[in-house]
Amino acid sequence: MIRGMPMPNPLMFVGASFGHRGVMTTVFLTAVVLRYTTFIRGDYSAWWDGGTPFPGYADLWIGNAIHLAFEGTPRGLWFSYEGLLYTIAIAPFLKAFGLYGGLVTWSHVLILSSAVIAPIAMATVRALGGHLAGSTLIGILVAFDPVLTWYGLNGWSDSATMFAAALAFLLFIRAARKPSRLRLICFGATLAILALDHATWTWPAFAWAIACIPLIHKAPLWLPAHIHSSHLNQTERSIRRTILPLVVLIVGLGLANIGLLAIGSTEPGNVFPVLTSDSGNQRRLAMYYDPNLEWDAWQPADTGRTIATRFPQVAGRQISTLVGRQIGPAIPLATWLLVANGIALIVIATRSRKKISVSMIGLSGLLIATIVVWQIDLASDPIAVGLILVLGLAWAYSPTSRTILFISMPILGIILLWTGTITGLRHSSIGAYVLYLVSGILVGEAGIILGRVAQPRRLMWGRMLAGHTMAALTIVSIVFGGIQLFDAFQSRLNLDRYTQWLDTVLPTNAVIMAGGNIDPWYVASHLNRDVIYDVENGARLVLDGANTAWGRRLSQIYPDALTNEELMQSIQADGREAFWYTPDISKLIPSFSPRFVSQATYPKYELLPTRTSSQNEEWAVVVVKPSS
Repeated sequence: MIRGMPMPNPLMFVGASFGHRGVMTTVFLTAVVLRYTTFIRGDYSAWWDGGTPFPGYADLWIGNAIHLAFEGTPRGLWFSYEGLLYTIAIAPFLKAFGLYGGLVTWSHVLILSSAVIAPIAMATVRALGGHLAGSTLIGILVAFDPVLTWYGLNGWSDSATMFAAALAFLLFIRAARKPSRLRLICFGATLAILALDHATWTWPAFAWAIACIPLIHKAPLWLPAHIHSSHLNQTERSIRRTILPLVVLIVGLGLANIGLLAIGSTEPGNVFPVLTSDSGNQRRLAMYYDPNLEWDAWQPADTGRTIATRFPQVAGRQISTLVGRQIGPAIPLATWLLVANGIALIVIATRSRKKISVSMIGLSGLLIATIVVWQIDLASDPIAVGLILVLGLAWAYSPTSRTILFISMPILGIILLWTGTITGLRHSSIGAYVLYLVSGILVGEAGIILGRVAQPRRLMWGRMLAGHTMAALTIVSIVFGGIQLFDAFQSRLNLDRYTQWLDTVLPTNAVIMAGGNIDPWYVASHLNRDVIYDVENGARLVLDGANTAWGRRLSQIYPDALTNEELMQSIQADGREAFWYTPDISKLIPSFSPRFVSQATYPKYELLPTRTSSQNEEWAVVVVKPSS
C-alpha cells in the first residue's frame, strides 16, 4: 500500500462494479444456493412436501407422471386434479432417467425454476424503468421468500403456477411497452400455461387477458413518461392487436379441451372440462358464507347468491385474515418493508416539490383501503393495517402500481373469497408476489425522482449511499447463502458418515423406518436393507430390493393386516426388527404413531436409543418398540 493512499472501500468497489446485470446475477445465484441448501438438508424435494397439511399430496402428480412415462396411459390427466401440464412436464424426466434419477433431476429443475423467479421479478421492475434499488429490493425479497421456496421445491404443481404468474407479469409489462405480435403471443401463451396448470386460475387468466386489451391500448396513460415516450405509435396499440393474448389463451384452452375429450379424461357429459371446477369446493364456499346451507341441498346458484349477499358483510374480516395471517407472516422483514414503502410513497407524493394531487380513480382506492382498515383491530393486526394502507396509497399515487393491482384483482379476489376454506400459503403466495412488485415499483420510482430533483452534491452523496446500501445487501445475501450452503454440506457429510456407521452395527434382518425428509433410495442402497418411507403418512414407499415402484405401500405387502398394529406385528412375524433412521438423536422424538392405514385412533410406538457411537455422540441405533 502506497503511503498516503486511502484504504479501498470494499462496499464502494462492489457498488461501482455491480450494475443491474451484476446484481441480478448475484441475487439469482443467492436464490439458487438457498434452494439447494433446503434440498441438500432434505427440507423439501420432489417427493417430500415439507410436512404440509396434506402430506404426500405430491404423490398425485408423481403417480400420474409414472402412468404417462412407463405405461403410456393418460389416465392421470384430469384437469380437476390440478397440475395438468405439471404432470406432463415430469413424465419425460422419469422416462429418460428412471424413477429415482428422474425425481432427482426434476428436483434440480424445480430449484432452478424457483430461483429464476427472483431475476424475473427484478426484470419486471427494470422494464418499468425503475431504479436499481427497487429491482434489488424485490429480487432479495423473492430470493428469501420461505413460501416460494417451500412450494417451489416440494413437488406440488404450485411451483409451475408461481413461475407462470411471475413470467406473465414480466411479459405483460414488456407487451405494454412495445406491443409487438411476438410479445403479445408470448404473453397469451403464458396465461394459457397459468390457466391449464391449476384450475384455480382459469377464470382469473381470462379476466387478465380481457383487461390487457384496454390497458395495453392505453399504456401511455399509466406507463412512466420516460418509458412510453418512444413508443407512441398507436398502430401497434390497436384493439385488433391487443386482443392477441385473449385469442392465444382461447386457442390454448381449446386445444387442451379437445385433447382431454379425445383421451376420455373428463366426467360423462362434460364437454368443457377446462372451464369447470370442483363442485365440492363450490359447496364448501357457499356453506362457509351461509352456515345454514346443507351439503345435499346445495345448488350451483347458491354459491353466487352467498357471495353477493354475505361476502360484503365480512370482506374486512376476510382481508384482515388473508393479509395478517397468510401474506404478512410469510414476507421476510415485513416491518422494514413497510418502512421502505412509506418513505418511497412520501417521495412520490411530493414529487418535484409540487402540490400533492390525487385523481378520482386514485382516491377511490385510498377510500376503500381506509374503510377496510377501519374494520381491522390495529392492536392485533398491525402488519395487515400497514400493508393495506401501503396498497391504498400505492393505488392513489402510482399509476403503474395501480395497473399491477388492477390486473391482479381477479387472482387476489379468488384467494380472498376462499380465505377461511381452502386458501393456503400456496395460493396466497401470489398475493405476496404482487406486494413485492408494488414495493419494487414504488422504491424504483422514488429512486428515479430523487435522482432528478437532487442537487448535484446531494445527488453524488445519494448515489454513494444507494451504492453502499445495494452493495451491503448483496454482500450480506452472498455471505448468508454461503453460510447456509456450507452448513448443508456439513449436514450431508455427517449423514453419509452416520449411514456408513449404521450399516456396520445393524442386524441383517433390520427394517429401516424413516420420516419424509430423507432420500429413501439413498438409505436403501447404502444400508442394503429394506426401507419403509414416511411411516407417519401412509408409508408411501417400501423399498425391499424386489419392487421400487412409487406408491407401493406397506399395506399392499401385507394385505391381510387391516390395522396399524397388525401391520407392525406382520413385520415382526417375518422375523424382522424395526429401527428408526436419524443422524441426530438430540432431535429424536420419543414416540410416533405409524399411519400405514386409516384408523379412528393410532397406536404409539417408542423410539429407544440402544447403542451410541464412539465417533459421534449424536449417532445411535434407535429401536422401534410398542409403547408400554
